[in-house]
Amino acid sequence: MFTERDFETLEQAARLILDVIERHRIHEENAVERRSLFALVENTDTGKVIPFPVKKEKRNTKESILHFTEQEIKKMPKKFQKLFKTQKAVAHIRLKNGKYYEIRVTINGEAIAASSKDLEKAKEKFMEKLYMPAAIRNRKAPKTPTFQNFANEWLENVSKPYVKQITYEDYARLLKNHIYPAFGDKEIDKIDSMDIQKFLNDKGANRTTGKLFTLLGTIFTYATPKWLPYSPMHHVKKPFFLSKEKQPLTKEEEIAFINRLFETDSPYKYTFIVILYTGLRRSELKSVSIDENFVTVQSAKQRMGHPDKFRKIPISPMLRLYMPIGDIPQVRDDTLSAVFKELCPGHTLHELRHTFNVRARTAGIPKPLVEFWLGHKPSRDDVNELHYMHYDEEYQLEEIKKFEYKYPVENAESLIKPTL
Repeated sequence: MFTERDFETLEQAARLILDVIERHRIHEENAVERRSLFALVENTDTGKVIPFPVKKEKRNTKESILHFTEQEIKKMPKKFQKLFKTQKAVAHIRLKNGKYYEIRVTINGEAIAASSKDLEKAKEKFMEKLYMPAAIRNRKAPKTPTFQNFANEWLENVSKPYVKQITYEDYARLLKNHIYPAFGDKEIDKIDSMDIQKFLNDKGANRTTGKLFTLLGTIFTYATPKWLPYSPMHHVKKPFFLSKEKQPLTKEEEIAFINRLFETDSPYKYTFIVILYTGLRRSELKSVSIDENFVTVQSAKQRMGHPDKFRKIPISPMLRLYMPIGDIPQVRDDTLSAVFKELCPGHTLHELRHTFNVRARTAGIPKPLVEFWLGHKPSRDDVNELHYMHYDEEYQLEEIKKFEYKYPVENAESLIKPTL
């Protein structure tokens, strides 16, 4: 049975053991560092593995205590002045990779740090950090987004609510098919002017490249100044593109085209005839309504959120030849363009609209009125000549009578398929 003296002896022994442990306690990081000083090698004589000291590599940093002058301490917030005066807070400075001065201190568990290539600048930034609220001082900088992530956000939140659906879809297509394969995975601030210039140069001088140039400029401008100090597009040159001059159909081509429509019994024959003799845009066809004297259409050139605008084009003697107008089927714009190319090689669908413009002006119809029918914004000179809003229907019906001409082909009327 243990006596009281035995318990005292055991207690003394336990205290001795704890004292030894405390004196020899090694922090885990120090233990790892100490173990790294030795390599395990095999003794060739005994076959035993023994620790062998190795040369410790020098760190690529030099660290020391940074002593602030009395004047520098006075510039600190009051709550920090006493800590640095009494050395309860000690700042350390190190030269990282021989390039950057980093000043850091830990106060009440909070790490405060600032760095710069210039020592005095590093001190200034450190002082600024001391004045910052802790919540802002410790806030981590947001991760720079990739171009694709930023562009997707721009597309949904900036573009989609304010542009027409067809414009939104065009932007999305350009991004998906052209821009994302080149820049999608790159952080937006890592794309420079030279990258963009090479990208556009490789695309060649064409209409699509012009659209890409404009779209990239808009997105990069919106990324400043949060993610970029300035847009890299400022130094990018737009590839020169000389668009093909629009050519109206000659009257010989016109009658050949109309005959081909009826010979092939194209389902789009009345669609093309309406465009030819009214100058409508292909995107406006879905809103067409036709009565005895006018073709009414919703204008395609208007901004999102603005009231719908409608315009009327009087039915010309040339269009009246085909009255009543048959079905105008709804079809994708690109499909309609492809069909037209097959029926009228050497011309684009938009040139039917240009043909109407040329025929009307040649017939002697005033330019401001023709521009109104086409849905163009009037120039200042046109407004001064006669404001397009003052055109009444009676005047328009009288002017459209001039839109009548003979084909330079013998018995041309008999060649046109519908009975005249």
